[in-house]
Amino acid sequence: MLAILGIIVGGAQLGQVILTDRFGVPVVWIAMAGTVLGLFIWSTSNLQAMTNSKDSRVTRLAEETSFISVWVIGAYLAYDYTVAFAGVDLETAFSTVAPALPLIAIQIGFIPGCGPQVLVTTLYINGLIPFAALIGNAISNDGDALFPAIALNPKAAVVATVYSAVPALIVAYGFYLLAPGFMN
Repeated sequence: MLAILGIIVGGAQLGQVILTDRFGVPVVWIAMAGTVLGLFIWSTSNLQAMTNSKDSRVTRLAEETSFISVWVIGAYLAYDYTVAFAGVDLETAFSTVAPALPLIAIQIGFIPGCGPQVLVTTLYINGLIPFAALIGNAISNDGDALFPAIALNPKAAVVATVYSAVPALIVAYGFYLLAPGFMN
């Protein structure tokens, strides 16, 4: 039920329709209920690197989605707590290391899961990092596919990650050097 409500709310938000204003839909409560349910599923699941093939599709979907959600929530909390409690001015900090930002974003792309990549995208949307860093991160990002790769063949996973770093470096620094004002 929450998934269906979430799809409706998400679709409305993509269309820039605010359901709370138009129809009185308690969007925050739907989101909180989904988050709490996802955290409960994740904390009680025996999900390892690979799911049990005998599990139903719905069970696997719920466990894997909850696992990914924890990474995303962790990335957002790390960002928000750093800004709020450490008194870090990210704009000033990032401007002092501007030439290294594409390299840092590429290295963040090596972290399995999508949470860190969502964080990099948030930094770009907020104008804290250049497009060159975002594109480098997007190319070097193996996302959630890296989890099963590490479980099945760690050496091949490392090699694949290194292979994705080369084009990421070329494209990111190409944008950084040749189009410094592009989409900043």
